[in-house]
Amino acid sequence: SGAVLTIGGFFDRTRAEFAVFQRYFSKVIDYQMEKAGGNAFGQILHDGGTLDNHIKHQAFGLQFVDPRWNQNFVICLGLTPLKDGTAPAVADLLRRELKDTYKYDP
Repeated sequence: SGAVLTIGGFFDRTRAEFAVFQRYFSKVIDYQMEKAGGNAFGQILHDGGTLDNHIKHQAFGLQFVDPRWNQNFVICLGLTPLKDGTAPAVADLLRRELKDTYKYDP
């Protein structure tokens, strides 16, 4: 019989994997910023929608080309509940999420 993953173990593993992702993503961003020499290296993408439970959410991510791998990357960074879908509110949400979750201050 295989190992049984408890709900607590599941959340522990998920948090650990996300922490690894955050560290790696930070290194990728630092590298991209260095190579870009102060220029924009990527583009933040976002789209809003309302889920079946009638709560509005904003999905956001980052698209960039990595010259080392000669490849385009699109990375989902979040799906966050949102009360106000206006442009200023979405911009504030994106800045806050990037700073709080990924330690990046645009």
